[in-house]
Amino acid sequence: MRRGNVDGEEEVDDLFSRLPEGCISHILSFTSPRDTCRLSAVSRLFHSASESEHIWEGFVQSGCSGILERSDFSFWEELQQISSNKELFFRLCHPILIDYGTMSFSMDKMTGKRCFMLSATELPVYCIELPESCAWPSFYGSRFPVLLTLWKVGWLRVEGKINTCMLSSKTAYRAYFVFGMTRGCRYDFQHAEISIKLGSFTSNHCSEVPDSARCWLWEVWHDWVPQRRSDGWMEIVIGDFFVDEAVEGEVLMSLIMAAGGYMETLFGVEGIDIRPLF
Repeated sequence: MRRGNVDGEEEVDDLFSRLPEGCISHILSFTSPRDTCRLSAVSRLFHSASESEHIWEGFVQSGCSGILERSDFSFWEELQQISSNKELFFRLCHPILIDYGTMSFSMDKMTGKRCFMLSATELPVYCIELPESCAWPSFYGSRFPVLLTLWKVGWLRVEGKINTCMLSSKTAYRAYFVFGMTRGCRYDFQHAEISIKLGSFTSNHCSEVPDSARCWLWEVWHDWVPQRRSDGWMEIVIGDFFVDEAVEGEVLMSLIMAAGGYMETLFGVEGIDIRPLF
C-alpha cells in the first residue's frame, strides 16, 4: 500500500514486513520452485525467506524421496560437496543415473516434478537391418554408459513401460522417443504408428510422414515428426497421459516407424524420455 506524505512524497507501507520471516517461508513452501525464485525478487525480506532450508527440503523430498538411494556411487561422491537443499535441488534438475545406469532421473526446474528417461538397454527394440549391425558400444554424448546402435535401418519398433508410482501424482506427462542419426543423412521414415496406454486409457495415432518432413537433419521439422533437442539428440512425441492417484499401474508406450528402404546411416537409440507436460 502506498500513501502520500505531507511533502507529497510516497511512503511505502509494506504489509508483508509485519510478518515474521518464518511465516513467509512457510507460505512460499506451498508454491513451486519457479514461484519461489520469482517472489525472492519482491523484497529483501522475501529473498531472505526464499533461502530457507525448509522450503527447498520440501521441494527435494516431494520430488525424489527414495529415488536417490538408487543412484550410482559417483553421485554420492557429489553429494559430499553440496552444502544446502537449494543447491541439491538445482543439481537434481540435471539427470543422474539410477538402477545401474539403465535409467536417468531428474527434477523439472519449474515445478519440481519427476522426470525419467528409460535407457535403450531396458527397451524391447525390434528392427530390420543387416544381421551384423547391432552393437552396444559407448557413445559420445549419451547420458547412459551404453547405447543401441543400428546400421541401415528400414523398420523399427520400440516399446517401453514405467510404473505410475515412480511419477509425480496429479501430473500430465508426455513421452518422447529419443534417437540420433549420422549428421547429414536423410530422415526417410514414411510411416509411423504411436500408442500409449494407462489403465483403460489408450491413445493411438497412425500417420504418413509428408515428403516435406523427410528432409535433412538440420532443417526444421513440425507436427509429430522429429524435433531437435538442446542436447543435440532428436525426439518424437509418443503421447500424453495423466497420473491420477486413483489409477495405478504401468504406462505402456510403443512406436513403430517404417522407411521406404534401408537408410544409409548409423542410427542410435538413446531411450524414451518422460517429462511433465506443463
